[in-house]
Amino acid sequence: MRAVRSVLVSGLLWGCQDPSEAVLVEDPDALRVVWAYTSADRETWTRQPSPVAYNMSSLGLSVEADGALLVTGVVEVEPPPWEWLIGPPIRGLRYDGQSWSPVRIPGADPSSVSHIDPQPFEGGYWYIAPQTSDGDPALVRDVATPLRSFPPATEWFARPGIADPSPIRLPDGSLQVFVTYNGNILHLTEAGGKLHDRIGVLGANVPFPLLIDGELHLLAQAALGRYREPVLARYAVSPMAEEHYTPEWAPVLTREEQQGQESCTSPVMAPSPAPEGGWILLCVEERIDCSDPRSQEQLAHCREPDNGLTPEEPTRPGPGAVEPPPGPGEKGPPQPVDCDYPNAAEADARCREASPCTTPEARQKLPHCRDQ
Repeated sequence: MRAVRSVLVSGLLWGCQDPSEAVLVEDPDALRVVWAYTSADRETWTRQPSPVAYNMSSLGLSVEADGALLVTGVVEVEPPPWEWLIGPPIRGLRYDGQSWSPVRIPGADPSSVSHIDPQPFEGGYWYIAPQTSDGDPALVRDVATPLRSFPPATEWFARPGIADPSPIRLPDGSLQVFVTYNGNILHLTEAGGKLHDRIGVLGANVPFPLLIDGELHLLAQAALGRYREPVLARYAVSPMAEEHYTPEWAPVLTREEQQGQESCTSPVMAPSPAPEGGWILLCVEERIDCSDPRSQEQLAHCREPDNGLTPEEPTRPGPGAVEPPPGPGEKGPPQPVDCDYPNAAEADARCREASPCTTPEARQKLPHCRDQ
């Protein structure tokens, strides 16, 4: 009996460190790390000396009642074995303005076997619940992906290829939700307890809506040449617009401010709870070491150095790619251009049209915008 008890105790202790705590431990081999930037005026940004977290991606963020930040995400650390029996939790970090601490929210939605791309909102959580485990949910085309929230457990919407749900409640009380869809953004609006298509938003993906000075803005990521970086725009879609809307995206960070980061993806931003105030921006750097088998499996850039595609894959649109209408005599649209590679905007007119070169800030910060 003592031997059985010893084995049982050993099994319970094995892997006892919660992955929420593990992401705060420095990991020089991590493929994904979370960086924090601070700013007093949202014009110039300072990257903090060391990463906030390791092996964490798909960030979500909300401001708590006391001003602290709750940051959720997909934690890429092996969970303890008993967790498969009780259901997956949502994990994240809490920032009180002084330090970061781990957060673990037990799973409460019995209809979901996973909570992917979790976003805290109004005391609950929104996420997608993929029906397949085959790769990136945003690339799934044959199975509808439910968009759910809890508590209470609710299914709001389902469509193949959606990801990165991010809801916001506007001052007029309306509920608006933005998701990644087809390499861009889909705006959904609530009516009758369900979400309905409002409009497609071009030029970026992985959206995060927020209010700045009482006005709706979208923070997102876009392929700016070789790099995926944060872009920001005031969301001013016309009530008359029916199909697509392209905001005046502008880069948030300069390359100098990023200090050589490989990328700055899944950005989120909020007023900082630090004593000095200002703003804080968080994003994920995907560290690209293409000699690492993990990178070859997880990071598209490593599958083909030129454009992120393997020879066997069909050309696919990158963030911001725009498909033109069919040409004379064509049976369908031509293959979409992939704008996520070096000098794409210079090489292809469609990338120039999709690139955020419509503001003075963009023309100053982006080389391919300066002569436009």
